[in-house]
Amino acid sequence: DSGSGSFADTLLNSINKVNELQNTADKAAEAIATGQSSNIHQAMIDMEKANDSFELMMQVRNKIITAYNTIMQMQV
Repeated sequence: DSGSGSFADTLLNSINKVNELQNTADKAAEAIATGQSSNIHQAMIDMEKANDSFELMMQVRNKIITAYNTIMQMQV
């Protein structure tokens, strides 16, 4: 049953993943800033992953809002 789980669960899991990527990027940047790491390349990759996932989440949010508004404008 690959369709199990609600839309809300899927959305929540996606938001949690975005948050996890943001936290990873923050830790990588902090490690660079404090001298604990010199792997700038990996830190930049982590930051770009976090940024891309956040932008995708915002696009999905915008589509959900558009769909909601369209439904609310429908006459019953």
